[in-house]
Amino acid sequence: MKVLVVDDNAGSQGVVRDLAEAEGCLTRVASSLDEAVSKISGFAPDIIFLDSSVENGLSLISYVKEAHPSNPFSVIVLTSIGDHVPTDIPEIKRVIQKPFNSTVIVDALYKNAPPKKESAAEPKKRKKKKKKEKGSIWSRLLSWICFWRKKERIPAPKTDPEHSGATLGTCYVVFEEYPEGIYKFVGLFNTNEYSVMIVTSDKLKAVKAKFDYGNIDVRTMSSSPKDGMFDIYGLGTVVTSVREFIESSPNPVVVFDNFDDILTVNGINDTLKMFHLLISSTEGVPRTIAISADDTVLTEKDRSILLHDMKQFVPSD
Repeated sequence: MKVLVVDDNAGSQGVVRDLAEAEGCLTRVASSLDEAVSKISGFAPDIIFLDSSVENGLSLISYVKEAHPSNPFSVIVLTSIGDHVPTDIPEIKRVIQKPFNSTVIVDALYKNAPPKKESAAEPKKRKKKKKKEKGSIWSRLLSWICFWRKKERIPAPKTDPEHSGATLGTCYVVFEEYPEGIYKFVGLFNTNEYSVMIVTSDKLKAVKAKFDYGNIDVRTMSSSPKDGMFDIYGLGTVVTSVREFIESSPNPVVVFDNFDDILTVNGINDTLKMFHLLISSTEGVPRTIAISADDTVLTEKDRSILLHDMKQFVPSD
């Protein structure tokens, strides 16, 4: 969930921001109307915490509606004693009087979240096209051999992942056009010793079928999530759930094979911020987070941001 905090008081602004980020939300802050307008560029907030004392602050609602007409959002107005708040603006869902306590802000985050977007398109599965083999019986036989090699499952590891250069506590990125090397990375961690979660846009069974052993927690990410799935638009919820997995599981390893799908739906800024927030919010906890990303669609700046938080991993053939 994306949250914009507009408050000219640095103290209350920081409190709301910290509470929202602690709940896994992607946040931006502003101290004035002009700053809020500039922060909204490329950022369609789901919830706006708006201090009533910000000059012409309510005009921000009209601006957001024009800038993001297909994006529903809710406004939580923060007031002081005696402040008047209009009752005829449908986007205003709640009024909170200062000083407030943390539980009121957290409650507002969950109870006033806007409805899910209906125009969601399912991310396309990144699969290589299969070429039809023609020719002699030997060429057809060769194609069958290649086919069955592709169907080979990744066996349970027999050695410690450090033998392959992977260490629990370090976060990694595998640069690749298709998510293949990232599964080899997963196969380095024995599920008898490590708690492994894979977040994917592919079908659950298809991902589990890649391994010749079980005990891997596979979570599907979808634009139309069912029970147990992640909402590809709900990055804040994803951060919260993954963080809970990390904090409650022994030796947690979390792998995302769908960085490119998340990027397509949410944009580069929110995608990078989600992973940075996920990594930074679990500092001090022995854990590994790894992603598969196509660096041909990343700028040098985006690539360097990833490598600031993660180490590049090159799977062996």
